[in-house]
Amino acid sequence: NAPAQDQLMDHLRNRNDCMLDSMVEKIHRSLKELSDRGRELSYSDSVVLTAKQRSAQALLAEKQEADAQRIMSVLRLLQLFCEGHHLELQNYMREQPANHHSYNMVSEVAAYVKDLLQLENVHTVAGGL
Repeated sequence: NAPAQDQLMDHLRNRNDCMLDSMVEKIHRSLKELSDRGRELSYSDSVVLTAKQRSAQALLAEKQEADAQRIMSVLRLLQLFCEGHHLELQNYMREQPANHHSYNMVSEVAAYVKDLLQLENVHTVAGGL
């Protein structure tokens, strides 16, 4: 809603904090972990795993599920930032002129989705589907 977005914009404008740094880092880490997981799955499909290796894979899958929930929260938060035709906040998501490092969050998310789709295509083709 507009009042919440106004308040957020005031907070972002008056504080040079690392919220966007953290969001970008989570987006990049999520993509790396998905890529790593895809390689591990490809490897595990080609060899017989020990019980210890299967257990380690199960623990990794649980961690990645939690990471997936975090990235979904980040994407949802960015969605809320940009909804409602709040032009100032939308522009801020593209550029933060007062910050030491400016991020184009629209480009970051678009690149994430593009890379995610490429990973999915690679694993779908590799899986014979």
